[in-house]
Amino acid sequence: MLRLAGRVGRVVRRHTNQLPTAPTTTHVDAIAGNGRRCLSSYEYSYPATSHVRGADRRHQVAESMQNKTHRLLDSSATPLGSFNATTTDDIIAAVHYWTSSERPPAARLRSATIASRLVRRFTVEIAVNNLWACDRSSSVAELNSSLRKVWLQVEGKEGCEAAEAALRAETEEYFDNRSEVEPTVESFLTTAAKWLQLAQDVQDGEVELRTEAAERAAGILMYGFTECLEITEKDGQQRAQITNLFQDVYQQLEECGSDQLSVVEERMNQLRSEGWDRMLVGEHSGRISNSIGVENSIVSDGAARPTSDATSTESDASPSSPLEESLKHQFMKITEAADADSYKKVKAIYLRLLSMSDEPDSSFVLDQATAQHFADYLIRTRPADVDPKLIMDVFGAELIPNGSSSSIGDLMSLQLKSGDEEGMRAALETFCGAMEANGGETFNKDTLYSALLVALKTKSLVTVINACRAQGAVSMLYEPFAKALIEMGKSESNDYVRFQLLLAYNQDGFEPGADFIRSFLSNYISIRKDPLGANKILRKVFEMLYIKGRTTQAAPSECYGMLLSAMLASTDVNNSEAQDLFRRLMNLYKSTNDETLRPDPCSPIFYHYISTIPIRNGDPVQVEKAEEALCEMIDIMKAFPDMNNDEDLNWPKRCFDLVIKAHTSKRVGDKAVLERVCKLIDDMEQIGIKERGFATQTYLHAVASAKRPEVSIRSKAKDIFDRFRTSFKNGETGNDKQPNMHMFCNMMEILVKSKKGGEDMLTQVLDLCDEMKEYGLYLDHTRHNYAVIACTRGKIEDEHLRLRALQYTTDLLTQRQEEDCVNIDKGSKSVAISRMMEYGHLVHAFRFLLPGKGNVQKRNELIASAFKCCCRDGVLSEKNMEIFRKSVPPNVLGFDENKEKKKEWCRNVLF
Repeated sequence: MLRLAGRVGRVVRRHTNQLPTAPTTTHVDAIAGNGRRCLSSYEYSYPATSHVRGADRRHQVAESMQNKTHRLLDSSATPLGSFNATTTDDIIAAVHYWTSSERPPAARLRSATIASRLVRRFTVEIAVNNLWACDRSSSVAELNSSLRKVWLQVEGKEGCEAAEAALRAETEEYFDNRSEVEPTVESFLTTAAKWLQLAQDVQDGEVELRTEAAERAAGILMYGFTECLEITEKDGQQRAQITNLFQDVYQQLEECGSDQLSVVEERMNQLRSEGWDRMLVGEHSGRISNSIGVENSIVSDGAARPTSDATSTESDASPSSPLEESLKHQFMKITEAADADSYKKVKAIYLRLLSMSDEPDSSFVLDQATAQHFADYLIRTRPADVDPKLIMDVFGAELIPNGSSSSIGDLMSLQLKSGDEEGMRAALETFCGAMEANGGETFNKDTLYSALLVALKTKSLVTVINACRAQGAVSMLYEPFAKALIEMGKSESNDYVRFQLLLAYNQDGFEPGADFIRSFLSNYISIRKDPLGANKILRKVFEMLYIKGRTTQAAPSECYGMLLSAMLASTDVNNSEAQDLFRRLMNLYKSTNDETLRPDPCSPIFYHYISTIPIRNGDPVQVEKAEEALCEMIDIMKAFPDMNNDEDLNWPKRCFDLVIKAHTSKRVGDKAVLERVCKLIDDMEQIGIKERGFATQTYLHAVASAKRPEVSIRSKAKDIFDRFRTSFKNGETGNDKQPNMHMFCNMMEILVKSKKGGEDMLTQVLDLCDEMKEYGLYLDHTRHNYAVIACTRGKIEDEHLRLRALQYTTDLLTQRQEEDCVNIDKGSKSVAISRMMEYGHLVHAFRFLLPGKGNVQKRNELIASAFKCCCRDGVLSEKNMEIFRKSVPPNVLGFDENKEKKKEWCRNVLF
């Protein structure tokens, strides 16, 4: 008798990876939106059938059914939602035709495929609520039943998958009250057997397919005989079939090493407790023969092991049967070579041995050697899903040799993997007892690490600390405690970690040093990737304990630097939190003068802090804040000069560069700013920073940008530039290169902005030009004006200096004559403007450098040449025209005053 089990809910696919079921009304959302696309995929091309007049009835039916099938699957001939009474009858008849037993074996795959498409087409019409199709929806289960039977005749994985899909669709129709066709035990047995046969037939190398087939067979058994069906005592024949099938599936899963073995085993044990006496895990002859090499020791129908009855076999004659001894021998061999992946297999054999030892009237005894082999296997492989009850049974007191550290560590490690809190507490008690008996010197860091993990999981941290303190071994806890707390922190919150730290620090004698704090925070940041959480622990644990005097060890300053770097590298930390971290460190250091809290200027901590301050826009308040930190760094470096290693001053140098650049970004030329920058450059030199190129160039540019810098500022700029040049010549500028063109040009600009010109200013400018040539530097198109202007300022009485300046200006004019005007036409606006101004300055220079009537001819020739170059370059502005006219007679220029200028002469004039 078959009874339908109570509905457990929707059909659940939880035991194996299952394919989706055939389309039913549960697929409305997937089918309705893509109805036409789905129908297009159902189109099928059939070969033409010969139309033979006078053929018998069978051929006529075949031809009619093929024509109907083609029409039904053609989306243009039978659009979505167009079913009527005739169409519905036709599609049901077509399914019956293609699934009938009259179809030849060679056409089974094609017939099953066509039938599947017809059933899917019918379910699509039901899904879109076609009136005629819905009226016949009760036929879907019957159609899926026929479909399952024809797919069972198709070989290979394709037939198995399609048969299972039809079975699930058929079952779902019944449980959703859309059909009165009850699923049968036979339907589940045949479908599971189909998968099992596939698992047995695959080649040895196809491990994945074999495993999948065995798991799919197991899934059907669990689905059918756990959720859907119940078998009564009267169904003896079916019970035997189910028993054999369960045990055959168990054998396949065991040989494949599938993780579904435990699920099937649990269900088999449950059935046995419900009266299925022959449902014995490990009792099937095939499984035992394949797994441990014992043949014909068990009856093929799953009967129990021979007992001591009068009808028993000759195995009674000896104290242990051949099966028992073989099992034991094979178990010893397997545990010697098995790995963690074989745990389920090893466990199954061990439990079988254990059950034989516990059976009434059994002469077999599981000795300590066998148990020790299993214990050694567990210790060596440490399987992840180890059974905690097994650990407690195997690791008895007699199996722990003298309470050694390694055995207790193994015990605690295995209990940790099992997750059994009772077992973990028992292991911890063993540890504490051994600690009390043998002392702390017998326990290494690995054992302490395991003990601390167990203590943290069972909330017994104080117990371990007290046990170590009683033996004077608290110091051994620091390193493994940090490691264990970090490991626990992977799954626990920051609050949990902080609480455990405070709990440990609250115990007498627990006061780790700087190495513990440094290691803990470093590992916490690198493993948890949570700088915010680390910052809270630093503030609420280590800082709080130090401030309140509960510990004498503060968190070292490098911890703050490390945390600051991690916070800046994180995307979810804002700058204000990073700034608060740095200010806490500085306040602690200033209030305690604790040298462990003194930030190292040669580390990036100051640079990272300054970089968090928004100083790029030159905001005076923010720049002042950055300079305050810079001054704190300078004070430390001056007070502790031993920290100023010449090779490690890159970070301080970058701090100076940041602040100097911020000072000069907006307020260029401001006297107060220039004085502060000058002071910072002096500090750089005083504390030994050699690489001052960027700071020097930035300062010179700021001074040169001032409209009329004061004498003191110009003097200081020249002094700073001279010091840098001298340091470079003496090889004291580190990695900085030689003075660059910008430094020389800025210095020239500063000199020519003096109200007083004269010989001294001209000499300095020309000396700078000559020095540039020594470095291989040359003034660009826009920078010659500084030198030319210097030639026009003040009276020059020194004849040598006058000739030197004249040589410079005439060389420049010769250079302009040889240049191509294309460079001006295609150049930037700044080049055109600079060239336009340059010709005007040259005219003034020739007038100053060639005064008097004796120099008229030479002066006029040079000015005329300058005029030609100016016209050629197209930069003859109105102002330049006026300068030329006032400097020489019109006939010298070859230009009639009454004649208009040519347009090409002023093509590059911008204003």
